[in-house]
Amino acid sequence: MKNLFIFSGRKLDLMGLTLAENISKVDGELVKVFLMEDAVNYARKSLPEAYNSFESRANRILDNGNEVNVCDTCVSNRNISKDDIIEGINIGSLTSLTEWSIWADKVFNF
Repeated sequence: MKNLFIFSGRKLDLMGLTLAENISKVDGELVKVFLMEDAVNYARKSLPEAYNSFESRANRILDNGNEVNVCDTCVSNRNISKDDIIEGINIGSLTSLTEWSIWADKVFNF
């Protein structure tokens, strides 16, 4: 099954991220994570230790062959460059989010 997780809030939903990570470990399940609005800040490198759980969980999702993207407009509006983003996370667009939404069997929004 194909699963899309969309995060947009100022406060990252760790339960939602844990769900994405757990589903990514199941054979036959594919996961794509899209960060938008204030959630793009969690994709920054070198965040304080309190935010490290995002980077480690995102890396485990990526290690399972899945994808994590951040909204291009959202990172631009927050002066975040590609060099500021955790390795393996790509900059996507609303067009890619649209494509992912059509691709997905299930969409989770946090």
